[in-house]
Amino acid sequence: MPRACSRPRTPACWWTRRSASGSPTRCSRPRSTEPRARSAAAACTSVSPTTSARAAARGAHEAAAELFAGARRLTPDGLSEERARRELGQATALRALGDLEGSRALAEEAADHTSGPLRARALLLLADTAWIGGYPGSIEQLGLALEAARDDPALVAQIHAKLVNVSVALDPAGLLERARAAAEAIDDERYPSPAASVYLDLALAESCRGNGEQVELLERWRDCEERAGPDAPRALFALLYFWFVDDVEAARSRYAIEERWYRERGEDVWRAERLAHFSRAELQAGDWDAAERDVEEATEGMAAVEGPGPWTAAVGRARARVDAHRGRIERAVATSRAERPGPIPWWEALRLSHLAYIEYLAGNHAEVDRAVTGMRELTESFGVRDLLPDRSEPLHVESLIALGELERAREELARLEERGRTFPRLWIDVALPRTRALVLAAEGDVRGALAALEELDLDAAARLPFDLGLALLARGRLQRRAKQKRAAAETLRGALAVFERLGAPAWEAQTRAELERVGLRRSPDELTATERRVAELAAEGLTNREVAQRAFMSPKTVQANLTRIYRKLGISSRAELGARMADERRRVAPQK
Repeated sequence: MPRACSRPRTPACWWTRRSASGSPTRCSRPRSTEPRARSAAAACTSVSPTTSARAAARGAHEAAAELFAGARRLTPDGLSEERARRELGQATALRALGDLEGSRALAEEAADHTSGPLRARALLLLADTAWIGGYPGSIEQLGLALEAARDDPALVAQIHAKLVNVSVALDPAGLLERARAAAEAIDDERYPSPAASVYLDLALAESCRGNGEQVELLERWRDCEERAGPDAPRALFALLYFWFVDDVEAARSRYAIEERWYRERGEDVWRAERLAHFSRAELQAGDWDAAERDVEEATEGMAAVEGPGPWTAAVGRARARVDAHRGRIERAVATSRAERPGPIPWWEALRLSHLAYIEYLAGNHAEVDRAVTGMRELTESFGVRDLLPDRSEPLHVESLIALGELERAREELARLEERGRTFPRLWIDVALPRTRALVLAAEGDVRGALAALEELDLDAAARLPFDLGLALLARGRLQRRAKQKRAAAETLRGALAVFERLGAPAWEAQTRAELERVGLRRSPDELTATERRVAELAAEGLTNREVAQRAFMSPKTVQANLTRIYRKLGISSRAELGARMADERRRVAPQK
């Protein structure tokens, strides 16, 4: 059994990196760092493998590739093993530069004329390159690598970890069995780094099969990561897992550590890929300005990559999400529809999930239904009951209602409720009241729909501001239908304030249109939605700085709002404010 860790956990100490052998990127360091080494590679009769290794370690991948190429050319024909080592060195550097074809060719050559652990390393590199580039054969190559490495337990553990890692996308149907077998096979006391990768992948596999959050496996992963040390290879999916579960602070800490690791090694493509994923967390948390900056930087970092692939797809989807939220709908839809269907079912399911979200923001309900239906067919075919990155049920319910498919909308609601019971997550807690309300309203039960929305935890929803805005918009529309004009106007002003803070012009326009339908004007002494939010938070006893953090504004803006609030309410202290807000809550509370 794995050793339990007694130390407290903080996300900032969880280290992640891609693999020990390098990552696809183009080096950003100046070539002048290795001029003498290049001269040596071109002119002398031998090149020190140590010099080559140092060049790679410093992130000078172009220099390393040239040095290993020079060493390979100068290796006598009889030294096949030494030649294979240098081929692998050059192949690793080429892969780090994004030259997947060149890397594959050299890895294949090394695998063909060697045996044992060296052949296993060549097959491991070949499989990893194939997985990155979307080429076939990764799982078969890793199976051969396991056979060749049987006398090297450390290498066997590394290959097991990679086999599980690639199975997430390439063989999700066989992932769970493969991950369980690897967890049993690896001695996590001796090999904590590959064990950590396997434990995290196994936790994801169990959750995706509908088995809920895997607390024990996640604890094993964290323990192994800490024991492996800061320079060991790390689990690939940690950053993604944090935004799957809406832990933005953990995602931010994790990204900071990964960004530093990749930057120090000149691995700009993987920095860009990581940043694209992190932008999703920033978008969910409501910092759309930061998300947009992240996407711009990630796009620049991906400039050296040619053709489609998982790296460019991650950045393209991140850009489309930002565009759609910011009101650049046409570009978002064009970008998302231009991404071609892929041959790997897992990646194709993710593409369809993303497309459904963009089509929803564009108001294309039939396209939403088409994308979600295609995604579900894929996930069901490989046994995934809870695709963790997917959040399509709430938007699918709304689209199905718009299409007159009420019974299917009920089924989608039941699916969302089941996901929430099996693996509770913040986004589900926030989405469920609105989704239930939409179904009840479609059934004609407006009162029941408004009661369902009363279950929304506003403090929890404030952590996902866009979702909060959608919930308030839905509530305001229902209040208007129920002839509760004053309440509808106040709720819609709250939604408008959320969308204005985020910078969501399309949703601002929708909300203003709803306010026009209500037809009420605000009296001069009535609090605005922003002022009411500040008043509610201040009445809870929060400081100006704490209110600013919760309301996504500066402390100076909080103080300006409080000044207006005091004047409008005719009060002069926070104690009076607390009493006034408490009276108002009692007055507007629904009758039991």
